[in-house]
Amino acid sequence: MHKKSHRINKRQKRQKRRSRKGGRGRKMMRGGLGPNDSANIGLQGTYSFADPANQQHLKMFTFGSQSQHDLWLQLLTVCNQMNVPVYILTSGNKVGIIRTLQLMGWADAFVEVLCTHYDPSVNPDNSSGQHNFRGQTKYQVIQQILAERGLSCNGPPPIGYLLDDSGFFTAQRLVRRLKIDLPTANALVAALQQGGVVDRYGVIHEQADEDVVKGIIRQTPYGQYADHIYSVVARVRNSDFLRMCPAIQFVDVLSHSVAAPQTPPDFNMDVLQANPIYQLNVQHLGLPEFNRPNADFNFTPQIILQHMIRAVQSGTVRILFIDFDKTFQIWEGAIQFEQNVIPYFTQAGIQINVQ
Repeated sequence: MHKKSHRINKRQKRQKRRSRKGGRGRKMMRGGLGPNDSANIGLQGTYSFADPANQQHLKMFTFGSQSQHDLWLQLLTVCNQMNVPVYILTSGNKVGIIRTLQLMGWADAFVEVLCTHYDPSVNPDNSSGQHNFRGQTKYQVIQQILAERGLSCNGPPPIGYLLDDSGFFTAQRLVRRLKIDLPTANALVAALQQGGVVDRYGVIHEQADEDVVKGIIRQTPYGQYADHIYSVVARVRNSDFLRMCPAIQFVDVLSHSVAAPQTPPDFNMDVLQANPIYQLNVQHLGLPEFNRPNADFNFTPQIILQHMIRAVQSGTVRILFIDFDKTFQIWEGAIQFEQNVIPYFTQAGIQINVQ
């Protein structure tokens, strides 16, 4: 009997060791992106790297440092443990975000990528008729998601958070969002500055209403952009939570918001510049180099991530919304996988499989 019991114990130990191996990644995963991020928007297959080493390269490109990666992983893991649903909520490139999450192996950490971008090439129509949020503000989207989950927008206290970089309205943001050239974007920003909608730092006046913004743009040679410009203004200005959904508190993650250092303590410029995913984006996909004046990046302050982890652990958080550009990832704009960019990866010796 003693030997038999000994064998069972050894087997149990082996099973425990197997369950722990690589467990940090798997423990945070439950559910994950579904048909609204695949079949319903015409997105076929799942992307993965042939060489697993490239997954780490992409993570370091996305987060900029190991400590930044580890805090985001810890937050998502704690959300999973506490059964807190997590959504990406973006006005950017839904297709690029989905493919990036697949390549990172983190697609299962999120319920859905919710997108308000007006361009169907990066935010395809949902054939189910659900969750077509094109042109809406982020808090309009949040209202609907909470209603679907039987949660109230009334507050305080908050039952969740929106982490977003929404502080600045810049020409670079317009180039990305509207797919226009930089001179046109600069002219549009200048018009809004002259009209008192945006200050010289890119901060939007909270009282700027729809008619004012559209009226200013229609007086320029670029009047056809009036509706799209206002939608960008409305998405950037997230103080709407006070009026529309105080139960979901907006958290400004721009580093200046908490007087945080611009980069994490373990950030290494040389390591970033040697990263093959970074090199590919700079050389072929239009990413400004990190140390150039036109670089557009933001590290979500680690003190904010630490606070979010504690808030979720406290049991008071019931849902979490996270922006992607300059919030989850440090860069403005996801890799443009809606375009034919895979050959650039192949040329760089980075093989992407589609399954």
